[in-house]
Amino acid sequence: MTTWHFILKVEAYSLGYVLFCIPLTCILSFSIPKELKSRYLRPPYYSTGEVVWLTSFPKCLTLGLHFSFMTIFPRLAKRRGLEDAHLDAPRWWKFTSYVYFLAAFVPMMLWLITAMLFYIQTRLNQ
Repeated sequence: MTTWHFILKVEAYSLGYVLFCIPLTCILSFSIPKELKSRYLRPPYYSTGEVVWLTSFPKCLTLGLHFSFMTIFPRLAKRRGLEDAHLDAPRWWKFTSYVYFLAAFVPMMLWLITAMLFYIQTRLNQ
């Protein structure tokens, strides 16, 4: 496979990945359970500025990622004092977070590793 073929495949995969992940992130962000938002999106855990920043439109999409990763990986929430927040999450939210992680982040990591290995191979063959 030539370099140009690989670059075209990477661009096609990237476009497909973006078109897949944007709607998935929107669905995840707008389906956050209200009890999680009301209980944990407040000043002891988040500062007032962060609450305002995370509730405005473009950044509200990252709020879904915050809460889903807090549910999947409770140790990541330790810095904010939210290590027990995953216990309050409903079962459907945990399932949705796991599905999002498997559908969005695992393929992205595999793609990055493949791209890095291809880059290293092309540099070594020069």
